Amino acid sequence: MSSTAFRALSREQVTRIKTYNDIIDAELNIIEKNGGGSARCMLAEIFLDAINEWN
Repeated sequence: MSSTAFRALSREQVTRIKTYNDIIDAELNIIEKNGGGSARCMLAEIFLDAINEWN
């Protein structure tokens, strides 16, 4: 998750998450500020059929 998202978590939330997995956070502030997205947006892909615009 982004460091911004990590900093938004409460201590209780961090503790609960850490019972299942380690938390890895990364500074994505440039992407969050300029791209309007974050880690989830960079990982998600949309699989749609190609649209032929020349028909």
